[in-house]
Amino acid sequence: LQIAYAYFLVYAPRADRSVFFGRFISALMILTSHLFTTYRLYETNARGVRLNHQVVFKYLLLSGYNEEIDAMCQRTRRWVETRDTRSTDNLLFFDSAFIASNAFLHFAFPHQILKTTIKSEYALDAVHLMLARQYGAYLIAFAFVSVLAVHFTLKNQRIYVLSRIIMQMSMVVLNVLGHWSDSVYHTQHIIPFMISAFYITFLISLFYRLQRIDDRAWNGEKITITRRMKSPSMEGRHEKKV
Repeated sequence: LQIAYAYFLVYAPRADRSVFFGRFISALMILTSHLFTTYRLYETNARGVRLNHQVVFKYLLLSGYNEEIDAMCQRTRRWVETRDTRSTDNLLFFDSAFIASNAFLHFAFPHQILKTTIKSEYALDAVHLMLARQYGAYLIAFAFVSVLAVHFTLKNQRIYVLSRIIMQMSMVVLNVLGHWSDSVYHTQHIIPFMISAFYITFLISLFYRLQRIDDRAWNGEKITITRRMKSPSMEGRHEKKV
């Protein structure tokens, strides 16, 4: 998840506010999970975690209004020149719903999921439950970004979907290693593993659909520029004939 997020920040020309908002929600849920786990691991409740008064929230100061105007112009051009963006928006909404449901299951029912997928000879403790909740909290960030990615530029949308492909492929590789190399997972784990593997094809199809839309919009822009360059010469020829 961190690799996918880092890839999006490195290659995206401009990170939108929804990305940082999703990370904020994810970090808040991870902090809550850590505090709850620390409270459960201590022998007495009096030794609970006490936040230091020096800990403060860091607010992100956004600047650069020219970038905001350029982004709005690109979004307007995408809606005017391309007519099939509604389908890609629905696919992004579906991706957000899929991630949100997965995050909810891991954050709300970590014990049931781990008990179903991991073999019984491996003992589960509070740390395993914390890691499962932490995984769900990380997914919440991508759920927020996916539902707000419809307002991204086409380039940022492609980069974000590519980061989702990297994240999904990393999860599949880890599941393969845990299932066949370490023999940690139970046979019932094969069902969510296959769903996770086939979901990569959905993300790849979404990426190429965005690529086609961007190519169509770019070709239309080049045709418009060519017509504008040819129009003065045609007017000059018409005046000479008159």
